[in-house]
Amino acid sequence: DSLDKALLLAQRALESIPGVTEINASNKNDSTQFVLTVNRDKLAQVGLSPLQVASTLRTAVAGVKATTLQGGTRDVDVVVSLNLNAGASDPHQASVTTLDAVRNIPLATPSGQTILLGSVVDESLGRSNAVINHEDRERLAEITANVAPGYTPADVLAAFNKKMETTPLPEGVHLKVGGENEETNQSFMEMGIAFLAGLALMFVVLVLAFNSMRYSLYLISSVFLSLIGVFGGLTLTGQTLSFSSLLGIIALAGVIINHAIILMDSILRRLSDHSNKDFKEIVIESATSRLRPIVLTTITTVIGMIPLIFVSTLWGPLAFAILFGLSFSMTLTLLLIPMLVYRWPDRTTKALLASRKK
Repeated sequence: DSLDKALLLAQRALESIPGVTEINASNKNDSTQFVLTVNRDKLAQVGLSPLQVASTLRTAVAGVKATTLQGGTRDVDVVVSLNLNAGASDPHQASVTTLDAVRNIPLATPSGQTILLGSVVDESLGRSNAVINHEDRERLAEITANVAPGYTPADVLAAFNKKMETTPLPEGVHLKVGGENEETNQSFMEMGIAFLAGLALMFVVLVLAFNSMRYSLYLISSVFLSLIGVFGGLTLTGQTLSFSSLLGIIALAGVIINHAIILMDSILRRLSDHSNKDFKEIVIESATSRLRPIVLTTITTVIGMIPLIFVSTLWGPLAFAILFGLSFSMTLTLLLIPMLVYRWPDRTTKALLASRKK
């Protein structure tokens, strides 16, 4: 049927993708069956109905309950059925139904004649589903596969989706990708929520620490802007956004905030000094004084991530996310935050600068 055809198309697509192993389809255990279709024209000629034929066939093969014998401890049903294999030498084979035996089941017509079942049915070969699965009240057929070492599920899935986009499916059949991909999407959603919740908590802590909503926004913005470096690095290295790269982004946020806090604290401390230095000079000196520790921590972290690139394909995206994101955010921290503070200081800073001019 249409599900089997769609399953075959998906199987051929998977077989053509490098790195795909152990392909299993849910219909592999299906068996071949004989299908008997009632010929209504022939039945009409002998005066029989499809219901009569079905009832006779069911009685002959499955039997019919004739009576019940009452025993001492339990009742025993007496089932009467046709001996469809009367010529069998083995008594155990007498109950085995053969196609010839089904063809020779007698049918009594209203005119008193007896005809054989095979004369009023058409025979064909079909497939019998060993298991019929359903999801949301729709029939479901599944195909699964594993990924060989050296390949990533994301790459295999991308290749599979590309092939299936150009493969027309039978009418009424739609494709749904599950397995690890479905779990990954769920993990993305959960980790995305955790990432935003973590940033919200960071923002609250920053507001309490610096007593400034504006400066806290400056610091948090550096995390979002660092994503430019993350996605640019992943694209440059041919990596995809995966579970491990998302872990790298979450870990990266904490490091970036640490750098930004160090720089912001330096600016505010120098500003509180009652020297007569110009505000611009204070901002530049603060960024310069924190240049060395920020650059050194960035370099050591990047060097520590490099071995992960060669360990396995699982942790490579994490290493690239931290490597490129941290390198890009270092520039943002040293340039963007000082410029924002100098160009748009908060009210407390403005009041302090105004008091110095008096």
